[in-house]
Amino acid sequence: MPFHIEISEPLCSIIVAVSVQVKSQDSTTEPPVQIPKPQITLNVAHKVLYKTERVTLSCEVTGGPPGLQYDWYKNSEDLGEHQHNITASDSGKYECKATKGAMSEKSDSYTLTLEDPPQPQVRSDWTEAFHGEKVSLQCVIQASENWNYMWFKGQNKIVSNDETNIQGNTLTLSVQSSHDGEYVCQAVLQDRKVTTSMSTPYSLTVRELPQPKLSVESQWKTFYPTEKVTLKCSVKEDSDKWGYEWFRNGAPLPKDKDKDISLPGNTLSISSAKAVHSGQYTCRGRHLKRTPVTTGEAEAVQLHVNDNTPKPTITKHEWFEPFYSNEQAQLHCNMPGDGWEYHWYKGTNLRITNPELTIDSVSVTDTGVYHCKAQRGDFSVNSETLQVTVKDPPQPQVRSDWTEAFHGEKVSLQCVIQASENWNYMWFKGQNKIVSNDETNIQGNTLTLSVQSSHDGEYVCQAELQGRKVTTSMSTPYSLTVRELPQLKLSVESQWKTFYPTEKVTLKCSVKEDSDKWGYEWFRNGAPLPKDKDKDISLPGNTLSISSAKAVHSGQYTCRGRHLKRTPVTTGQAEAVQLHVNDNTPKPTITKHKWFEPFYSNERIQFNCNMPGDGWEYHWHKDTNPRITNPELTIDSVSVTDTGVYHCKAQRGDFSVNSETLQVTVKDPPQPQVRSDWTEAFHGEKVSLQCVIQASENWNYMWFKGQNKIVSNDETNIQGNTLTLSVQSSHDGEYVCQAELQGRKVTTAKSTPYSLTVRELPKPELSITPEWKTFYPTEKLTLKCSVKEDSDKWGYEWFRNGAPLPKDKDKDISFPGNTLSISSAKAVHSGQYTCRGRHLKRTPVTTGETGAVQLLVYDTTPKAAITKREWFELFYTEERVQLHCNMSGVGWKYHWYKGTNPPIINPELTINSVSHAHTGDYHCKAQRGDFSVNSKTLQVRVQARPPASLTLETELSDIMTGDMTLRCNITDGRQWNYTWFMNGQQLNESSNVLKVAGNEETIKSEFKCKGRNVVRPLYSALSDGFIANNIIFKRKILLAISGCLVCCIVILIIGCIVLKITRKPEVKETPHTDLFFSMTDSKNQTASPMKEYIDSSPTELEELQEKEELITDRTSVVHEDGVIKDEETPASEANGLTSFKGR
Repeated sequence: MPFHIEISEPLCSIIVAVSVQVKSQDSTTEPPVQIPKPQITLNVAHKVLYKTERVTLSCEVTGGPPGLQYDWYKNSEDLGEHQHNITASDSGKYECKATKGAMSEKSDSYTLTLEDPPQPQVRSDWTEAFHGEKVSLQCVIQASENWNYMWFKGQNKIVSNDETNIQGNTLTLSVQSSHDGEYVCQAVLQDRKVTTSMSTPYSLTVRELPQPKLSVESQWKTFYPTEKVTLKCSVKEDSDKWGYEWFRNGAPLPKDKDKDISLPGNTLSISSAKAVHSGQYTCRGRHLKRTPVTTGEAEAVQLHVNDNTPKPTITKHEWFEPFYSNEQAQLHCNMPGDGWEYHWYKGTNLRITNPELTIDSVSVTDTGVYHCKAQRGDFSVNSETLQVTVKDPPQPQVRSDWTEAFHGEKVSLQCVIQASENWNYMWFKGQNKIVSNDETNIQGNTLTLSVQSSHDGEYVCQAELQGRKVTTSMSTPYSLTVRELPQLKLSVESQWKTFYPTEKVTLKCSVKEDSDKWGYEWFRNGAPLPKDKDKDISLPGNTLSISSAKAVHSGQYTCRGRHLKRTPVTTGQAEAVQLHVNDNTPKPTITKHKWFEPFYSNERIQFNCNMPGDGWEYHWHKDTNPRITNPELTIDSVSVTDTGVYHCKAQRGDFSVNSETLQVTVKDPPQPQVRSDWTEAFHGEKVSLQCVIQASENWNYMWFKGQNKIVSNDETNIQGNTLTLSVQSSHDGEYVCQAELQGRKVTTAKSTPYSLTVRELPKPELSITPEWKTFYPTEKLTLKCSVKEDSDKWGYEWFRNGAPLPKDKDKDISFPGNTLSISSAKAVHSGQYTCRGRHLKRTPVTTGETGAVQLLVYDTTPKAAITKREWFELFYTEERVQLHCNMSGVGWKYHWYKGTNPPIINPELTINSVSHAHTGDYHCKAQRGDFSVNSKTLQVRVQARPPASLTLETELSDIMTGDMTLRCNITDGRQWNYTWFMNGQQLNESSNVLKVAGNEETIKSEFKCKGRNVVRPLYSALSDGFIANNIIFKRKILLAISGCLVCCIVILIIGCIVLKITRKPEVKETPHTDLFFSMTDSKNQTASPMKEYIDSSPTELEELQEKEELITDRTSVVHEDGVIKDEETPASEANGLTSFKGR
């Protein structure tokens, strides 16, 4: 920056030339400088740093050149910070780099550790307290710094007062009810802005002192000597945390002075009560851990102990010695005082626990020694003993010589008791009490009877004790029988009265009652029968026996009885019996019913055996084996085992006669068999089944399906042994046949089931592969006709438009298996296709046709169509390109191609932000199976958006104020609106010029801009970023240097003027060689250094102007790679001075 000053005065001629050179720090002509190694320092010197503090790191370069630029790194990553100091918010390894020009130097790594403030903990031995206790809580922090502590209860901060005191980290409470709750503490580090988090809440429970309760374990309060007494003092809550103190008559009760008193736990036990233990007792609780804490006293209990112990007394009600069974015995036990439990003992055995012992109905087992025991707790007292004797009432006995009597006799019965008391006697016949009358007389214990028929029966007696409700049991019944003279009965032991020679005959003369007391006399045809004149006749006991009957024994027989003891007594004669004995013996005859030779199993055989006369028993024999005893032999259902020789035997008594023999033959009915060539059939076919029997009789045939009998109708026809079916769905199942023999109830077994399966004609299914039905020329397709069941038994026939499809007329059509394949589709293949199945073995059998499949084959194949959305012949970068590929029909897959690049498989091609790389020719391919169709090609062209450039314009006012003026420019000749961004955030400015105030924030910020328009392109490209960095600093240095130069010039001018005024002509002064300006020596005209410099200045100034940067009134700044470059603008000169004008 050259300045040229020229002053011409008459007396003083001074020419001053000042050359000031200002160079940018980035000048390539500036010599390199050495930068010392930076060091990172902290603004604090604490041992532990916390994250909540403000920590400042400084990059110190000792002895370094001015104008350094700084860069900061954490964990080797650039922080984007360029100040001398930065604020660190988290831990890491920090480095800084100082840079000037091409030289830079990096510091060593500095490890910064920032810790979370510690969390305090509340500690105390107290979790609960009673009202009035002193409780201390301590706030503990595992750190050694100086902390100030704060305490909170709930959300409220605690301050020291009469009830709460805070000293250091300790909170002391004089416990009140309001102190119940949760406490937290927090600490603040002294002289530093570090506050811990709240501690975990600490819960303190404040309890009221409990009220103890004193109780006596017994229900009574008056005791006898040696009784046990237990008092219990109880606190309901936390009873295990309390001890107890006892008082009698207001004075403390010492523990060891009375050996009968012990104080275990919360009880006072008197093991053996004495009169001295009487008094008023009370207690209170004392906390086991916090011994000063005691409850109030419990309500007092008054105890009284008697001097001696009486015995229980027994009271008796209606006492007898002895008692008789069923009488009532009642005893009562009593003991003075309350709470007694009474135990009655018989001997040593406990009988009952009750004050009263009542035996409502005593028995002999109740005999014994009784006493009662009064007991309460472990204390008991026994009464005196009492003997109780119980006997059963004696049982009377009836005694007499009479057990039976006849009408009119006198009979005496006596009631005898083995006891000396006074008894009253009663007599009973059955349930009726006997009273004295003409026929019965009772005197004392004797009953006398004048026998009548009504006196027959059992007699009992009973006695009643005079003056007491004691009655003996009834005597054992005594039986007296009163008899009429018996009526004899004469009977023949056999049921018949006509006999054959040699048969045995027995007559019996019988008396129903007491037959052993009677003898018998016999008569034939009215005359007595002598005992020994006929050896075939014997008279044992009451019978007459003929051992071998003869015709002479025929006649009329009768008998009578005579009493064995009272011989004059005889009965009347029995009713007569007439006997007849034949001269000879015939054979039994056999009668046959429905005789067959042979019989079949299950038929009925019936024979009848008959013999003249009565009383015969008939025995049937098969071969030599007895079969049945019956006049008739009936086999309801014969079997083969019934075959054999049969005869019958007629028998009565020991006499028997055999019939003639009879041969019986039995066979099983033959089993039919169903025979047929059919095991399965389709609906509508004719099926014949035959029932075959290996026998020659005339049989009627029956047919069954399952359990149902088949009858002839339109669908089923039975002719002889043949069943013919016109097959329907209902005919599916198992068939059996059975035959019935004509004229006889003989039915064969059912045949083995014969299974016939009726199948519905299957419904074939027609399917197509692929699944679509519209095709283009040369496509492949396959139709498949399938029968699900027994598919290997079916062939297939094909139809198109209702007509059979010939197999060999079209080379493109083939019929492998159950398929129809078209290898290359043509329009002539269009039509309606169907198929049906034909049975391979039963060729007339065909299924119905399937549902039709309609095929359409186009004449030609169109190209795939591309649909364009928001299409432009020329796209701008970042615009959206969207293309859609479509082909009529279904089943297509779409492939997009750009040149030879790999395809994109999707119906739609979308480029959300197009770039130059997307320029090219595009087409799509529609493909299904092996068939594919390409679309036409489509060209996509992409052009870059207009660029936006950002420049810094420097006004004189900007230099003075330190502000910046940024201009955004788009050079496509259109009118634009603009959008500005600072650090990525949009600013509220739409013009092309942005005024920014220069401050610490804005000089570090990055600015960008772009243009906006209402026609395409709607916006420009985003400009490069601009960061001011040190430009403002450079401006300030430039302004300071310029000010200094102006001041120097003014001072020189003033100095020259002063010298001119004050210089004296006669005085000649030798100029100092070290002056800035040297004057010309008037004698030798030697030029001063200044003069020489000025003389040579034009050449040097011209060279300087070519090499150096000039200070201009306008600077254009372009940000390239982080370096700010100044554009040169010539300065205008006037009167030898360079002027600075703002344009």
